[in-house]
Amino acid sequence: MMQLQRPEGCVTDLTFDAWSSGELDVQGRERASAHLARCERCRLRHAELESVRTEFYAAAPGFKYTVPKRPQRVRTWAYAVASLAAAAALIFTSGTQPGTRHKGGPSLGYFVKRGEQVFEGDRSTVLQPGDLIRFTYSSLEPRYLALFGWDSHSANVYFPSNSDHAARVQSQADVGLDFSVELDAAQSDEQVHALFCRDRYELKPLLQALRDTGQLPAPPDCQKLSITLRKAASQ
Repeated sequence: MMQLQRPEGCVTDLTFDAWSSGELDVQGRERASAHLARCERCRLRHAELESVRTEFYAAAPGFKYTVPKRPQRVRTWAYAVASLAAAAALIFTSGTQPGTRHKGGPSLGYFVKRGEQVFEGDRSTVLQPGDLIRFTYSSLEPRYLALFGWDSHSANVYFPSNSDHAARVQSQADVGLDFSVELDAAQSDEQVHALFCRDRYELKPLLQALRDTGQLPAPPDCQKLSITLRKAASQ
């Protein structure tokens, strides 16, 4: 990416980002447009950022929907994904080492759709009620995978839907799972657990343990990855 020094008074990348995602107010858009009309540096920077955004959308995988386990919290999206600046608290844990991933092992990620804005989540993402969350996985080897959700109100199997056993997934990178989760207005954190196992395993005993204890046990020869989704407080 071309690097340009930003003189004082020029439009910041954060302002360009808010403009592109529709979060810049009318006065801000007018000021930015007027500045671009007289500033070649900012016109070039704006074009560069929009080019990156377009390329990311074009390369992102499509999204597929299946019947969810959790009524009124899951919706379909048919959106490609753009990498934008994120602002929240997402915590990844892997096995017994919080905040890490085993070298060469599987990984779990997610994307957020907020209104017309779509962005990749990370450790600094603040989630809001109504956000749609789409999970992705990467694995260097075929594995059996299931995704569980737990909060103070309930525990659910998010993936696979309508099955008593974990689903076999292939060795792929950044694959979008075929569902999305809509965050409700409840203020409690939501835990999302992924179990990657070499052997096929049953879901019901694990789901019952999660409901009873709030903890998901990992069967032998399995790797557990967990995400804590934290939402912004209601205004």
